[in-house]
Amino acid sequence: MPELPEIMKLSSQMKETLQGKIIKEITLLQEECSNVPADELQRRTVGARVADIYHKGKWMITSLENGEYILLSLGMGANILYFDKEEEAPDKYQVKVLFTDDSGYTARFWWFGHFLLVSKDELALGRVLKPA
Repeated sequence: MPELPEIMKLSSQMKETLQGKIIKEITLLQEECSNVPADELQRRTVGARVADIYHKGKWMITSLENGEYILLSLGMGANILYFDKEEEAPDKYQVKVLFTDDSGYTARFWWFGHFLLVSKDELALGRVLKPA
């Protein structure tokens, strides 16, 4: 299980690498790890620019300029792998985020993990940080 220092380091690395990139596509292969269906995830995120990435506890939060937030929890552990070109992306993952410059990252959860999409209002309520 990832500990807080690992989450802090990973969110900092993600911010350095991903801030300013524009989402081209999100592939969700395991809908159970998300709170919205794959088509809604696409509709609400494609074309949005990454404004910021930070952590709150063990959640990594990606703030998008369109007012949406992606919340990533590694659960019992996960491989979060960045790639420069889509053809370099790993074959096995539950979630793949692709940017307009052809870079991206994948999330492969070891046991369970969460990739949630919430609005600013939902994030303010705080309940989304405790998925069922």
